[in-house]
Amino acid sequence: MKYPRQGCAVAVLDRFLYVAGGHDGNNYLNTMEKYCIETNQWHEVSPMKTKQFRFNLVEHNRKLYALGGSDGNKYLNTVECYDPEKDLWEYKANMTNYCGWYGAVNFQNRIYVVGYKQCKVYNPEKDRWEKISNGPSEYKMGRSLLVFKGKLIVIGGRIGEIQECKCVSTVEYYDFIDRVWKAGNNMKIPRCYHAAAVIPSQSSTDFFNL
Repeated sequence: MKYPRQGCAVAVLDRFLYVAGGHDGNNYLNTMEKYCIETNQWHEVSPMKTKQFRFNLVEHNRKLYALGGSDGNKYLNTVECYDPEKDLWEYKANMTNYCGWYGAVNFQNRIYVVGYKQCKVYNPEKDRWEKISNGPSEYKMGRSLLVFKGKLIVIGGRIGEIQECKCVSTVEYYDFIDRVWKAGNNMKIPRCYHAAAVIPSQSSTDFFNL
């Protein structure tokens, strides 16, 4: 990359890997770069309107959405949308909560954000936020959120204040039929601020019970 980064956000759109925001060790960043795997080159694109880190970057309908995070002084509730064809950012409807270190994912033409004991859903077509449920059983930061077999899966995270915090091994999933969170099989090792991904495979086994 052109810039060193920590606490940045990453998303895939078309044939490019986008990396945005973060902190370079001295300053908070609003810059964004994209990586082309075919040419093995990085290219800088238009910066976000807000300098931020500890946020999420989510692809939806060939656009990127930067949600929440922190500007170094406070948590944010801002939402920005990037159009790669125009190479432009624009503000969208703010989230109803200020949050960072949360989970966000695109699912069924909606963007789901899980954090701060709540689960919010954003409708990009209507530019509107709604609450669909309470969040998982415990307040957690630094957890992973992904979609697996049509369910939202929340993995691990941190509970408690910084002085007395601990990582957890819990796995929970949201049942859209019953509209409740349910417990899955816990991980063997507690984790927070980790990464998680789904690799499609016909021979893969479930890591939680449906």
